[in-house]
Amino acid sequence: MSDDKTIKPGNSPAYILDDLPALEDALDFNPYVETLAGIIASPSTRTPLTVGLFGTWGSGKTSLMKMVQKKLPEDFHTVWFDPWKFEREETLWRALLLQVLNELRKALPTDPSDDSGKARDELTDLETALYRTVEREEAGGIQIDWSKMASGLSKGALTVGLSFIPGGSILSD
Repeated sequence: MSDDKTIKPGNSPAYILDDLPALEDALDFNPYVETLAGIIASPSTRTPLTVGLFGTWGSGKTSLMKMVQKKLPEDFHTVWFDPWKFEREETLWRALLLQVLNELRKALPTDPSDDSGKARDELTDLETALYRTVEREEAGGIQIDWSKMASGLSKGALTVGLSFIPGGSILSD
């Protein structure tokens, strides 16, 4: 009998938990995923829609949201944002809006038409405005008619309220 207490690879009782979203539904989230994706995708759902998801670290919040994202129709564009990476409120809001603008830009056709070229310019102007020091004011919203701007997208117009950015404008006809 050996008193050797050296931990060797493969015989350690210790392990490290990762903080990655689960690829499989091991927590029986499917009923919630189906319901939430159905509500989001339903043409009768009135927007804006706010969903609160609360739970302790490791309870599966990110996994649930990734499953909902995967379940949504292909023509739904989602914006993934991790707010806990930012300390200051000004940085947080700017980062959120930059992420929204980035996802809007990605959703535009890669073969730019006149409409998508105008939309790209508007998105660039809005991005530039985020770095200017300005007074906060009501300026309306941005509306993109995806049926006119992006081929293959079957849903109607997407509206992103950016009322606190001066110079916000309409990106559709």
